[in-house]
Amino acid sequence: MFSTIEFINTIIGLLLVTTLTLTISKRLALPIPVTLVGLGIILNQFALPSQFLTGLVTHPEFPQVITFIFLPTLIFEAAMKWEVRPLRFTLLPIALLAIIGFLGFTLIVGLLIKLTTPLTLPESLLFGVLLSPTDPRLTVTWFKSLSAPKRLFILLEGESLCHHALAMVAAKILFSLVIIDTYPLATLWQEWEGFLWQLGGGLLIGWSTTLLLGGILTRRERNTFIEISLTLILVYGNFLLAEEWLQVSGVMATLATGLTLSQFFNSGFTLSTPYRLATTPTGTLNPDKYLSQVWEYLAQLTSALAFLLVGVSLPLPLLFDSLELVAIVMLALWLGRALIVYGFMSLLTLLPYQKHIGWRHRTVMYWGSLRGAAAVVILFSLGQFPQGNLFLTVVTVTILLTILVQEFTLTKVIRWLRLNQPSLIERFLRLEGLLTAQQRALERIPEFQQGGLFSARIAEQQALHCQHNINDTRHRLTTLREQVLDPELEQRLLFLRVFAAETVLYHDMFVKGHLSERAYRNLTYSIELQSESIRQEGQLPKFTLHYQTHAWWQQLFKLKQLFWQGLEYLPSGRRWSTQLQAWHTAKDYEQAWGRHQGNLYILSRLDDIAQPGVRPQTIEKIRSHYRRWHDSARARIDHTTEQFSEFVTAMQIQLAQRLVLHAEREALTEQANAGFLPTGIAQHLIKELDTQLQEQTANWYTIAAHLRLEPTQLLRNLPLFKQWSMDHCGPQIVPYLKFRTLKAQEILIKQGQLNDTLFLVVHGVIRVSRLENGQDKDVATLMAGDYVGEEALLGDRIYHTATYRTVTPCSVYELQRADFEKIRAACP
Repeated sequence: MFSTIEFINTIIGLLLVTTLTLTISKRLALPIPVTLVGLGIILNQFALPSQFLTGLVTHPEFPQVITFIFLPTLIFEAAMKWEVRPLRFTLLPIALLAIIGFLGFTLIVGLLIKLTTPLTLPESLLFGVLLSPTDPRLTVTWFKSLSAPKRLFILLEGESLCHHALAMVAAKILFSLVIIDTYPLATLWQEWEGFLWQLGGGLLIGWSTTLLLGGILTRRERNTFIEISLTLILVYGNFLLAEEWLQVSGVMATLATGLTLSQFFNSGFTLSTPYRLATTPTGTLNPDKYLSQVWEYLAQLTSALAFLLVGVSLPLPLLFDSLELVAIVMLALWLGRALIVYGFMSLLTLLPYQKHIGWRHRTVMYWGSLRGAAAVVILFSLGQFPQGNLFLTVVTVTILLTILVQEFTLTKVIRWLRLNQPSLIERFLRLEGLLTAQQRALERIPEFQQGGLFSARIAEQQALHCQHNINDTRHRLTTLREQVLDPELEQRLLFLRVFAAETVLYHDMFVKGHLSERAYRNLTYSIELQSESIRQEGQLPKFTLHYQTHAWWQQLFKLKQLFWQGLEYLPSGRRWSTQLQAWHTAKDYEQAWGRHQGNLYILSRLDDIAQPGVRPQTIEKIRSHYRRWHDSARARIDHTTEQFSEFVTAMQIQLAQRLVLHAEREALTEQANAGFLPTGIAQHLIKELDTQLQEQTANWYTIAAHLRLEPTQLLRNLPLFKQWSMDHCGPQIVPYLKFRTLKAQEILIKQGQLNDTLFLVVHGVIRVSRLENGQDKDVATLMAGDYVGEEALLGDRIYHTATYRTVTPCSVYELQRADFEKIRAACP
């Protein structure tokens, strides 16, 4: 048994050896797992380290340590960094690829091993389960460098994550069959039922507990210490709760925890303010970055320690005796993976919204399917069993062979497939990006000479060098334009430029408080989908955020409406239904408003964004798209205002308050950075503003539940009636108010018309326009709570200088001047 000091010394030694190995691996250009396993084998030849390390691996509690520390660390780190947003398009293919692909690969590998070796069926299937998880990092890295479609990254990462979780659950079940060495049909059926129960129960536990405790992360000011501590508690606490107390899969609970927290942090559920994306006034980094770095370090450390311990535990005499089995396993692995990638993945294109994956990209997916530390970590967690050394040897050698053979030859495969050659649009983007960078460098050269201490000769040389580079790049770009630039390619390039300008605008709106975090993330994700589609397919996607035009989505929307209606019959259901509708309404309204602003910005600057020489027809095509998008966004805004006018009014009030708070915070930050305000005072004032911003963000969606536009409430908005007591005069005023409904596009007041009536807007949208130079120009918008005609009650009838036309069906209260005189006589 280890003493405390011996255990601490062993851990310190492992960390030291792992760190040194990583350094050596980079210098020798060897894969890190190969170096770690080799070093472990070397350490096992020395008496003192061999005694401690072998004692650690054979310790009775070692499988428990692996199970409760290593497994959740690997699963959570992979799930936490996985973006959940694209799941709306990829959930079904990932689920099929994960489940059917996992079962198919396991059966193919298991049956081939069973038919060619004396191993039993459970032992053969266990090999398939252990080797099913892939490590997609190398493939994803190559795909990103090749500008491959993003859906390939998502499929690979989703498949790998699900295979890791499924393998860890299935390995425990198969291990029990290996131990009992019997598997009647009844036992197999019971194990299958247990497998499904562990999967479902683990997912439910992880999701529910993360929603309860993880809500703390979204209802408070962001703090690095609290966030890291709570994630540690959630990850290891959920794993322990599921495995030990509820007898379900802790791995699936950890997976659900990681995906739920990923949704919190990456989809705008958090109540963080825009400055969190950058550095804080004191120079600290975003807490999310700290959080990801901590878990990335833990995962890398776990993998490194696993491979080092494998090298220590590897029985070298058995290595040569098992080479035949290794060859069979490798062939079975390559065959099973080929059937999944080239066979089953072809069927995924039959699913909705899935596009064909070419054979060249699938070849990279196939040959880049390396194996990682998950297999040996699962194997260590199972504990000791008679065939344990054989499994450890074969699995380790197989992993190392996939790394050595496939990783070192993947570059040659990519060159053979000619995937390393950039497309035409990539060549244009690279040259234009390089030209912009060189022009920026030339603009910065005069800064060298400020103060008179820098050599004018050196500055001039650098300027000439930059100008030469600019001329060369511009010549290459012009030559390429003349050779291959057709109208279609020119349109794609201009689309990408305007998308980039629109993204910059959204970021600026977010930083200034014009957009919430959720709206900002959704809008930029929409731009990302459009850019991806333009680059890869040469056309715009059919939809990004809103796809209600599809019949199945319309049915889903109706089901959501029925759910809200049914919720009202439950205790406190009306309050929850109102809040849910308010939340969805605010989300749709803010996104539409942001798109409206982005479309206006592009329409006003399109001629400047388009570079000289762009065909006028191309510019007009882009302009027509943005005009259509502008009209669509405006229609959504008007529709939302018509249905939830009270909420929109409250939302605009909060937007104005948010803008004021952000402006004050920006000014305080500038003064603190300039040294005008002492750090303590600045931090105190900024903290107060942050608290107010959080309160605004936390309560903004509940205001609509308390707004009811009664006539007396509408009258309180008028300066004329503010000095009156509504409790006393309200009952006398209301009978004189006449309720009137108007259709869409109906004129309430016409420019130049005489008017002696006050109009109070109850529902709907009214656009105010003025005729200037023969054209109608929109100047304002009235909605619930607004009014027009107050002057007509006090003086002579007036001629209106604008036209008031309804955009949506509206309802108003009318108060004529003659009736107002009666009211004033009754309420002096």
